[in-house]
Amino acid sequence: MYSAAQIKRFLLDDVNEMASLPELISRSPGKDFTKPKKLSLKDVLLLPIFMKQDSTGSELLTYFGNDPDAAPSFSAYRQQRDKLLPDAFLQLLQRFNSHFLPTLFNDELVLTAVDGTKMNLYYDPKSPLTFIKPNDASPKGHNELHVTAALRVSDGMYSDVVIQPGNHLDERADFCEMVDRDSLSAGIPLYLADRGFPSLNVFAHCINKGAFFLIRATELYVQRLLRDDMPESSRTEFDVEVDRIVVRHTQKNNTSTPNARKSTALLTKILLLTSSSTYLRRNMRYICALFA
Repeated sequence: MYSAAQIKRFLLDDVNEMASLPELISRSPGKDFTKPKKLSLKDVLLLPIFMKQDSTGSELLTYFGNDPDAAPSFSAYRQQRDKLLPDAFLQLLQRFNSHFLPTLFNDELVLTAVDGTKMNLYYDPKSPLTFIKPNDASPKGHNELHVTAALRVSDGMYSDVVIQPGNHLDERADFCEMVDRDSLSAGIPLYLADRGFPSLNVFAHCINKGAFFLIRATELYVQRLLRDDMPESSRTEFDVEVDRIVVRHTQKNNTSTPNARKSTALLTKILLLTSSSTYLRRNMRYICALFA
């Protein structure tokens, strides 16, 4: 068990190490963060972590000891921040997490819950990636990001995160991305997710990783997934094994893809398919419990 002081020291050491190697996290290596500025790379990395709920200008003033001469302007902060690569803070998260082995459930499983949420941004209708058009809930429209995060249930640590513009939401692709880059430092992953995540693509990525998964699904989704393999309707719990073929699109007349017409995975983005492959066969076991 680490003390709060030790945990903070891990974080500060990781920030210092990253700040000493700006070429690894800057958009223009050899140019960005090479000249002395009011706001150093270390400050750019630490400031968002120490921020609370005030405006950025107020947070900058607080961070620099309420000294208006020492505190940079918001414009200067934004210019420095924009020099970072998009995955700079993800790299920091991964470095920080590497200090702690996950707590295992039953000495074997790493329970990881995955879910998504929306985050509002400042109003900018000229941003096509983040601007959500006016609707009943938002008469003027608004800007948002979507965050999909992985939380280790056993020890309460966030192990990964994917951030997307609000108009490019794809939680299942986020899930697959996090599964693929799971370092598997200890134990066997057991991924937990809600009804927005079930798909053969997600299942295939978990199986390919050697992980278990427990994902809620609607009864209609289960019926469509299992089709003729669906047990009699009176049963509320069942355990079935099925063969499925994952294809890029409907291939009714494609003789090179046997039984493709019976495939339940007519997806537009199959991340496990290579450019030369047209289908992927998977044998899967489904254990289902239906709730009213």
